[in-house]
Amino acid sequence: MAICQDLLAEFNRDKDKYRQMPKGVYTGFTAVQKSSISDDLNDNLHDGIIALLGYPAKPAKKLDHQYQVFDLIYIDKSGKLILKNQKEVLDLLTLYKDNERFVPDAVDRGEAVAVAELVNALKTWLTSQAVQEEQMEDGSVKKTMGNETLGILQGLKRGNQASIDRIKQNVTVDGKYQLSNFDLISWVLVTV
Repeated sequence: MAICQDLLAEFNRDKDKYRQMPKGVYTGFTAVQKSSISDDLNDNLHDGIIALLGYPAKPAKKLDHQYQVFDLIYIDKSGKLILKNQKEVLDLLTLYKDNERFVPDAVDRGEAVAVAELVNALKTWLTSQAVQEEQMEDGSVKKTMGNETLGILQGLKRGNQASIDRIKQNVTVDGKYQLSNFDLISWVLVTV
């Protein structure tokens, strides 16, 4: 919790600087297994992307935009979530914060294939929030509720005010989790 409070304090201290930063600021690092971290975290190191997404996306001409939600995720290149919560992602970033910057040349040069791979990973993750797809033995695809829908239902069962407010927004989960509805604020490539 202290890390989140530190980040919030940093943001509040230099709010104007952060609001003027261009979207999509990125970096990367090489992750290696470390004896100083838990086996659980070591086992979860994969090539992928850590992304900070803001929702809803900032309209083109709006100067003072406030995001309603921030998602900090660590996904592999297929769009599968690697770490389950934002605290774990922050812990990982803290462990590697002093590492030398490493971004594969293809990404740094903006090569279409390398960038498309990252975009597809983000699209896949966003889709998984709306609907989960499972390949069946007979080749058919079974679709079930995605993570966002399940989270809302669980919250409603507990009387969670955020879930109630989410329902009042009257935005379908499918409608919300479109790439165009999110801003990629910042991202970090993880290379193992």
